[in-house]
Amino acid sequence: MIANVSGSTFAPGPLSRRERWLLAALFAASLILIVAQSYLTPLRWGPDEPGHFIYIQSLAHDVSIPHMPPRMPYRAFYQPGGGSVTHEGQQPPLYYALAGVVYRAVAGLSEDAQYRALRFLSVLLGLLTLLVAWRVFRLVFPWRTDLRLGAFALAALTPMLIYLNGVVNNDALLILLFTASLYQMLRVIAGRNGLRDYALLGIAVGLAMLAKATAVGLLPLVLLTGWRARGSQRLAGTALAILVALVLVSPWLAYNLVVRGRLFVYAPGEPLVQSFSEAVRYWPVVVVQCLQTVADTSLFMWLPKWLLKIGPPHPALFAPVPVFTA
Repeated sequence: MIANVSGSTFAPGPLSRRERWLLAALFAASLILIVAQSYLTPLRWGPDEPGHFIYIQSLAHDVSIPHMPPRMPYRAFYQPGGGSVTHEGQQPPLYYALAGVVYRAVAGLSEDAQYRALRFLSVLLGLLTLLVAWRVFRLVFPWRTDLRLGAFALAALTPMLIYLNGVVNNDALLILLFTASLYQMLRVIAGRNGLRDYALLGIAVGLAMLAKATAVGLLPLVLLTGWRARGSQRLAGTALAILVALVLVSPWLAYNLVVRGRLFVYAPGEPLVQSFSEAVRYWPVVVVQCLQTVADTSLFMWLPKWLLKIGPPHPALFAPVPVFTA
């Protein structure tokens, strides 16, 4: 049960000595694992790291969002003067602007050192995520030390979270802002629901959408938050939160609409199948693709990346073999 934040029960009393030690141990273990994973993962080997790096360079040097490639496969590259190309140009610019500050600070060093500095930015974002997550668990489990420590241990030691917080990517910032949005939603539901609190929720959600477009999924949760909250201001507050979020993300949406012709973009690529009839014809390919997606999502979340170097065969291997059905 979420504590009532309008009074003295917003959070339980001071942490016990045992809880402080356990919490510190979990923070330390997570930090050690993140840094170790970062150093064990070869530079440029993280998911789309070179593409993210090109985007950072383009913003830092040219104040320019990279061009989207016309098709897959393609060659990604940085070109001074605003001619850079990477499929990560689909991403909103917040993470890359933040990373650009770090990049400019180490621009005189070798490229390997620049990658390493940017990876440590992800480490910092990961630690901030854990701090906010702990506040979430204290709010959800105000009187259950075992539950909040157990939930925090699960979050702090999840292999995929450890991995993403050790490489160059915008997911580290997205996870932080998503967690912050969740925390503010819970505060509003629990009773801290003045207009200022709804505005803070809108800021968190808007920044999350500026970190990655998939954060648009937070908007329905804002509506759910307003529905579950109490107080006479919940309708106005919900509208305010959504308005603030949309105002923050509107420059990016306007850029997409003017430059790319649509509000949301995704890296171009040739679809595996072009039509329903082709999907029927190549049904084994479609089935394997679906199974691989489920397997990848599950395995990448719960298994260390070094265990996943050898994965299932890609469905495209089956594409040259048509399967005709009656």
